[in-house]
Amino acid sequence: MRFKRSGRLPLFALSLVVLVTAYAWSSPARAADPLSAFETELPESPGWVLSSRERRLLVAYLESPNRAERAAELGELHADRFRTRLASHARGGFILESAILTQYFYHRAELLGMTSGHVRRELKSTQAFLDLLLQQRGAIRTDEDRSAHVWFRLAFHFKEHLRRPASQALLDEFANDPRNVYTSFANTAIRLWMGGESEYDDPSVVYDFALGSYFSLHTIDLAHELETAWLAKPNSVTRFRMATILGGFSALQRRWLATLHKDSRAVAAIDDEHRKWRLIHRAFHSFTIGIPFFEVPALFDEGFFAMIDGTPHCQEVPVRTCSNEPRFYYNRMGFALALVDFFLKQGDVEAARGLLGYRFDPNEVAKWDLWEFGQEPWLHREQNAEAISALYQNGDPSDDPLNFLLRRKKWGMNTTTCQACHQSQGKTWTQAEFDHFALPPEQAAMVGDWPAFATTWYASLRR
Repeated sequence: MRFKRSGRLPLFALSLVVLVTAYAWSSPARAADPLSAFETELPESPGWVLSSRERRLLVAYLESPNRAERAAELGELHADRFRTRLASHARGGFILESAILTQYFYHRAELLGMTSGHVRRELKSTQAFLDLLLQQRGAIRTDEDRSAHVWFRLAFHFKEHLRRPASQALLDEFANDPRNVYTSFANTAIRLWMGGESEYDDPSVVYDFALGSYFSLHTIDLAHELETAWLAKPNSVTRFRMATILGGFSALQRRWLATLHKDSRAVAAIDDEHRKWRLIHRAFHSFTIGIPFFEVPALFDEGFFAMIDGTPHCQEVPVRTCSNEPRFYYNRMGFALALVDFFLKQGDVEAARGLLGYRFDPNEVAKWDLWEFGQEPWLHREQNAEAISALYQNGDPSDDPLNFLLRRKKWGMNTTTCQACHQSQGKTWTQAEFDHFALPPEQAAMVGDWPAFATTWYASLRR
């Protein structure tokens, strides 16, 4: 079997680092200007199958997310599904999905002032199911080769049209064994991917981010528990290899929900939590904190700094984030192009053009030839750098172009994307090459001081 391979360098050449260092929260309108409207084109297969009634209810909620009755209508829909699926002994993943979504919408209704006994009973019923599931004890499993895990990697890296069956397989696997940390991580990651790359006006985006947010907190709890056990018995316990990057996954999904809710205090608290995670793994979180901040005028400079500051981390510690390995063969070019947009928005066209020359780096030129999703947006910026920068500088944010790694959303904030760097595109790998990955070096394996959750998984400030 042939898969699609790798290298190991800083994010971009040191000469470009020297050049670099010499230096909203609501979705922008869909402008008619072709430069403003340009968006990185990515393959997208259907995700959720929604009835016309469910779609209407979702749109009504997304248009008025702070009306308790809108949230309650969806809470009741999912509570009915939960009871039906539980009674019919449906697949565990279906029951789990209904329980979590019931919790999200009824918690929203309750927070918005609906305190009926019915809401409390539905919350208690679904929480009892989740508590019973999560009360399973015993050792935390770290294996990564269960069939659902293989489905996830197959969809995420090679066959994106399998995203929906892969997501269902992961829910089933979690319902069967909630103590496997990779299962929980994969449930988090696939929902961030599916929600982030859903269509502009796809209302199911709220489902993906609510589910992903739920699993993200559980994943962090498991990884924290593993690290604590490792500190006591380092010879008999294995830490979760991606522990230090988990904060970014969680913050992105909760921030989208809090933005949808128009809860500025929750957004600010999530941003503060995210800042703590950035200091734990500056290279990875340069992206997860930098790209959302790109569109917030008050946070743009901080996002720019986060992106820049990821590069020294890559030179200090050989973390996988900084390399072009199987599973993210176009990492460095993707990061460079996202950074180009920061320079263009800053008004530094010369620096942006210097960084656009990175595709001619001898270590990257072969990858460029295989980078099917990145070539068009890269050439688009090469050909229109001055005009794109002028749009950013004209004082009208409604016609600002998108960052390379963002996708427009009708509701909530614009979202990050995954495929441009993670899908194999024109590259092939052997099975052995794809299966091999390096564990993080000790300097990047330990979280140490775990940031406290600023909000609940449904993005409400903790009381």
